Amino acid sequence: MYNGLFSLIDLSEQLVSFLGGNLGVWYHVLYNAVGVISIAIQFMIFQMKNRRSILIVGIFSHLGFMTYFCLQGEFISSVGNIIGIISSSIFLMRNKYKWANSNLWIIFFLAVGATFSILTFKTWKDIFPMLGCLSSMTAFFMIKEENIIKTSFFTYIFFMCNSISKFLIVALIADVTAFISVIISLIVLKKNNQSVSPKKTE
Repeated sequence: MYNGLFSLIDLSEQLVSFLGGNLGVWYHVLYNAVGVISIAIQFMIFQMKNRRSILIVGIFSHLGFMTYFCLQGEFISSVGNIIGIISSSIFLMRNKYKWANSNLWIIFFLAVGATFSILTFKTWKDIFPMLGCLSSMTAFFMIKEENIIKTSFFTYIFFMCNSISKFLIVALIADVTAFISVIISLIVLKKNNQSVSPKKTE
């Protein structure tokens, strides 16, 4: 398994070298364009009104950023997106299939995420995408939309640290945008809770 993971990393780096050599400056345009599109999709996640919509938009966001990271040879940073796609897809099936309702799924995906991340560590900076990945998976396995948003607050702090430490500019813009979106959602949530709470009687 260990050798297999590093074969994937080598393959990712070879792909970057091949595409970069053949496309030249257009290669940078390509992966940055993918990043910008992913930012737009990510901004929509926490504007959704229910958990199902959050998960569906989240899957498309994961697909975009998985492509963005892989195009730069950042396999470790894309691990969270790959697992996020799989875990979110299973979570969407919880109401349709009995096997998808097991609470063991969250333990399984956290274990897989942590294992893959640790085995593909290159530097100490890789701790940030791992923590972001684990936090993200924990968030989307929560029942209440409010808890998803609150946990996502910490998720994007980890992702911002990853982007800053590795100078991933487009990813940083995406993380900051998502972080602002989470804060806005928390403010709206707080106002909604205050408006529905019963007024104190004198």
